[in-house]
Amino acid sequence: MKKWIVNNKILLLISLAAVLLLGLAFNQFQRGHVPKEVKEQAAKLSTNTSTKENAHGYSVGEVKGKISVIHDYLNTKLCWGRYQAFDKGSKNWGEIEPTVNRFIENLDEMIAATEGNEKLQADLMVARQAFTYALENEDKITLVYLHRIFHDLDGEINDETLDKFGYASYANGDISRVWNHITIKE
Repeated sequence: MKKWIVNNKILLLISLAAVLLLGLAFNQFQRGHVPKEVKEQAAKLSTNTSTKENAHGYSVGEVKGKISVIHDYLNTKLCWGRYQAFDKGSKNWGEIEPTVNRFIENLDEMIAATEGNEKLQADLMVARQAFTYALENEDKITLVYLHRIFHDLDGEINDETLDKFGYASYANGDISRVWNHITIKE
């Protein structure tokens, strides 16, 4: 009887270890994952803007600088609980709209300038869509997600020592969380 109990405990421990290892392997597989729809949209945008924007678009250094500027702006507007001031109908939405619209325009050129870097391009594409979604829906959670994307990108691309949130695929995060938030309607 005791031998049977010991064998079952060992079997249970081995099973738990196997489940844990499979979970960790799946989590690593998901990190840096770019949703198929995002890849397709990024490819279309690159194709549609390849002549005009690339001829006058940003350099890689300018993309790095713009990422830092957007991150700083979102820090100023949202961090330390300031995002809570962005309820639907709040005057804060009108105040940030011109700046966010400039960011959307900048992101078009940033996407074109990062052609060939699938993960960075996908992050910027999702960020562009998320900025539009946030404004149209006055969704402060999307603003928080945008801050997390640019925080992670700024840390990774500009070699800043920042703890990462795990939202940018370029920084080995999972951009699909933001993509799902702005595209899946419940």
